[in-house]
Amino acid sequence: MKIYLDNCTLNRPFDDQGQERIRLETEAVLLILSHLERKEWIWLGSQALEIEIEKTPDPEKRSHLKRITEYISHSVQVGSKEVERARELVAVGFVGLMLSTLLVLRAVKQMFS
Repeated sequence: MKIYLDNCTLNRPFDDQGQERIRLETEAVLLILSHLERKEWIWLGSQALEIEIEKTPDPEKRSHLKRITEYISHSVQVGSKEVERARELVAVGFVGLMLSTLLVLRAVKQMFS
């Protein structure tokens, strides 16, 4: 199985676990990471993910996230087609992390089409 995890997903275990939904999502993330660690699944990373992790303000979290990314099997590079599409999406109102995720998903789709 090929999977893409974004920065929000990777940060779920750091969130307040007081809500049942958050705890369940954390358990799911940890289960997915265990599959990736055992190389049962393929993790598709990206330039966008690397940039988002670098912007993590807490040095301890950033260090942990960087260690986790050692399980990335393939890193999707954003090319000229994705940059052009980004310009189109910005023109109609998309911004920030949502935009970077859309671009990565488009690149992943092209990579495996």
